[in-house]
Amino acid sequence: MNSRILAGHMIRWLIIALASFVLCAVLFSQSSFRVEEVARKALNMLELPYAPVSERVKTGQGYELLQIVDKENGMYHHLYVRRTLGLFWSYRGGGSGTPFKDDTVINFQGGYSTFGKYRHHYYMGQVVDPKVNKVRIVWWDGEEQDAAISNGTYLAARSYRIPKKEAEATGTNRLFAYDTSGAILYELDEEKREIKKTAEKQQQLF
Repeated sequence: MNSRILAGHMIRWLIIALASFVLCAVLFSQSSFRVEEVARKALNMLELPYAPVSERVKTGQGYELLQIVDKENGMYHHLYVRRTLGLFWSYRGGGSGTPFKDDTVINFQGGYSTFGKYRHHYYMGQVVDPKVNKVRIVWWDGEEQDAAISNGTYLAARSYRIPKKEAEATGTNRLFAYDTSGAILYELDEEKREIKKTAEKQQQLF
């Protein structure tokens, strides 16, 4: 009798394990234990060539925003990923194929994605002036955040819970770029979104 009960328990657990394996295979077929592999799968799905992850910025609720710079093809991408069950990373959206502009020193591009009850905002762009040592984003609510800078691009992101009643905007998003001494080199906002190269500036940069 005991052997029959034991055999029944073993069969039941075997079925549960097999069902769990099949469920994971279905749910996480585009997922991976490694962020880099998820980025590779996402780019392949978007029919874009692979390029390594340059920066990772945590936005909250288990989400991260990746900056991927493809210098060979002159473009960069930002991809949202999320860790599920503490193990699997999965692709959750973003933007791809942003071209580098030859006539631009620095630009200010942003947007957001909504996941559940949270909005995940980002600002990113190119910054090719080697004098720029720090890029700081001042958000509409006064919060300040230093952006990650890598491979001629910068990236900053944050999330906040969507309120039941949207508050009226009282501020604007701004970007400040500083040199090593802390002096402001460039300032951008939602009306002035890029600094073009002048002939003199182009000679200085290249």
